[in-house]
Amino acid sequence: MAKTRITAAVTFGFMMIGAAAAVHAAPAPAPATTQAVDGQAVLANIRALLAPSGAAQLPMTFPNERLLDQPDSPSLTAAIDPKVMRPAAGGAGGAGGGAGPAVMVRSLATPRVIAPYRFAVPAAPMRGKKIRISGWLKAEGLQNWAGLFATVMGPDGRVDALDTMCDHAIYGSAPWKEYSSVVQVLEDSEAIQIGVGLTGKGTVWADGFQIALADDTEPCTDDRNWHAFIVGPKPGVIAHDEKVSRNGHPTTRFTVPPMVQRYGYFDSADRNIEPYLGKRIRMTAWLKCENVTGPSGLQMHVNGPGFRKIADDNMRGKRPLRGTTDWQKYETIADVPAQTQSIYSGLELIGAGTIWIDDVKLEVVGR
Repeated sequence: MAKTRITAAVTFGFMMIGAAAAVHAAPAPAPATTQAVDGQAVLANIRALLAPSGAAQLPMTFPNERLLDQPDSPSLTAAIDPKVMRPAAGGAGGAGGGAGPAVMVRSLATPRVIAPYRFAVPAAPMRGKKIRISGWLKAEGLQNWAGLFATVMGPDGRVDALDTMCDHAIYGSAPWKEYSSVVQVLEDSEAIQIGVGLTGKGTVWADGFQIALADDTEPCTDDRNWHAFIVGPKPGVIAHDEKVSRNGHPTTRFTVPPMVQRYGYFDSADRNIEPYLGKRIRMTAWLKCENVTGPSGLQMHVNGPGFRKIADDNMRGKRPLRGTTDWQKYETIADVPAQTQSIYSGLELIGAGTIWIDDVKLEVVGR
């Protein structure tokens, strides 16, 4: 089946939209395998992780108290909730229930982007491996959305992988369900962060955080895939649109419904950025839009250490998409400083509406 065409002038980390949508379609969770936590075994596993070398014993299940490693803030708190325990499958007497009281994470304010509550484990014993990070979550009264938060960190604040569950997130109130993220640990990664992320007020309970080895055939689910990140109480829609074609092939549709929110992104992260360091790059794409209410279009974020934005370009102030327009080719240009660690490129949609995108390219155009 034909798919939206995404190409690059040099080696680039874009995935086909159809494949990315499949990765983030929230597949059915694996059967529960969490059992009662053996305190001595947990301590042994933690000691193994803290060792400078050697392999960790996987899978590794962490006690819920580990999430309390992060101190509270005035707007984000966590505590063990003695009134909430994850029930066993099938009710009382079933298998696979929680090991004890769940940890409750509560957001008391709306963060600018996302507020994570997390703990970290050293990455050294898992370097060079693909791992699955999982946890059981339930939610109540979410203003926007929440999800499992998984990050792999490298030296100098480098983000090696980030998965916030943003395009298969939890909205409103939801019962217990197991969620997972598959990420690659690099040869020099330093830490793995596990926890919960919230984009607005609300409460999430968590239980049974675990790290296990992933099969080599499993696709990674981090933000190198095309994904939608929307701050709001409703999800965006990403679709392979066979009814809207360009040059004889289907295109990709990104829709943000009307709601109270600030922005929506549909983009991907490229961390293989050596070909671009110290150079000027240009992203081009063909766009068509319908009923777009705010200044929107192509955007690039160039990030340095600690995920800090050090350069960017977007169409908002130059040639914004608004209303309804037919297919046109657009571009955005940014310089890539030597300290760059990642480049996010794609669409920015302010307000509500639909944008179709096709034939995305990223190329070096100068030094």
